[in-house]
Amino acid sequence: LYCVPLFSAGLKLVKPREDGSRLVVSARQTDRPAPDDLVALAQQLTSARELVKERACDRLRGIAEQMEHLQKAAIKVLEEAKRDEELHRVACNMQKQPGRIYHLYRRGDGSSYFSLLAPEEWAKEEKLKEYVASYRLEMDRSWTPMADVAKRDRSMVQRETIILDNGGYTLKIGTSRDIEPRIIPNCIAKAKADRKREFIADEQSECVDKTGEPANLQEQRCMMNPSIFGIR
Repeated sequence: LYCVPLFSAGLKLVKPREDGSRLVVSARQTDRPAPDDLVALAQQLTSARELVKERACDRLRGIAEQMEHLQKAAIKVLEEAKRDEELHRVACNMQKQPGRIYHLYRRGDGSSYFSLLAPEEWAKEEKLKEYVASYRLEMDRSWTPMADVAKRDRSMVQRETIILDNGGYTLKIGTSRDIEPRIIPNCIAKAKADRKREFIADEQSECVDKTGEPANLQEQRCMMNPSIFGIR
């Protein structure tokens, strides 16, 4: 038999009011508890506390996972910033322009330099040995490895996509660089308008079926009144 101590469970009961202010049929029947009522209340309180603790632990676990993810993202940002700073210190005999690809070489003495020529464009075997990597200079002066250029471009296109809903049957889709955005059918707005049109048609047909008269009978009578058009 499982029994929960009432004092250890922290069970609190509501004190009854005076007999004169209580709206009950029988105070004796109302105040008489069953033998297991207090034990059931204590067990329910204990289980509720356990559920609250488990829920709090689940939330804290989710927050910890998010913090771990943010910590990894912060470490990645710092590593990329350190790499970009080191690349900007590499010797280069030309003015760096965003959007261009620069090839990094390292000589045998450890000195590094940037060049616009790819390793195969030198037609020299020694340049293939000195070649390290290729980077593209971005508008924010950061460096993107050639292996990540396509991924970065896709990400930038997704961010710059603008969708304009004019509330009609069409949507305007484009980027911030487009002079005229593309216009495509707005399936959502068209579906809503079609449903609204069907609802109005159903309401009018129901009105005609019940009364035998159109829903806008008064408007039609006013329109057919000759005095409106100045006809006598």
